[in-house]
Amino acid sequence: VAGEMLELDEQSSIKFRLMLFNLGAHRHTVEMLKLPLNRLAPLSPGEPDEPEDPELRDLFQTAYMFLAAFSDHPRNQKEIFRSINTFRLHMGIHELNVADTIVASFQNSFELCSKVPEDVTRSFFILIHKYGRKVRWVRILLALLVVAGKPIKKNQDL
Repeated sequence: VAGEMLELDEQSSIKFRLMLFNLGAHRHTVEMLKLPLNRLAPLSPGEPDEPEDPELRDLFQTAYMFLAAFSDHPRNQKEIFRSINTFRLHMGIHELNVADTIVASFQNSFELCSKVPEDVTRSFFILIHKYGRKVRWVRILLALLVVAGKPIKKNQDL
């Protein structure tokens, strides 16, 4: 039934994820996220922007939840990581949690965190400056700055 979570045993879960990967479900989801989600002016300074189309925002939220869950395997992380610039376009929209997907795309991967371009890392600092120290933005920075206790000097030097 739509909207309900399925409980799968580990073997079924692995098969299901592999099937989704082979079907390119993540690529189709990312393509859908490239649809324009226009913003309205925020209600007050420092607040997230309101979406022009709340229903499209809700669809995007479901897509981001799928991509975050899909990023539980290093192969999948690499695929999702490629779309980080698309995800950045939606940051700061009210009730759209893009941060969890961004974190999931490179969390615990020293290789991927080291590949994050400087402008991407800087954009997270800008979000914190613009919208305040929201936990989700800080989680992104934490995942980018230290992996398994090892600092990523390149990201810390910004």
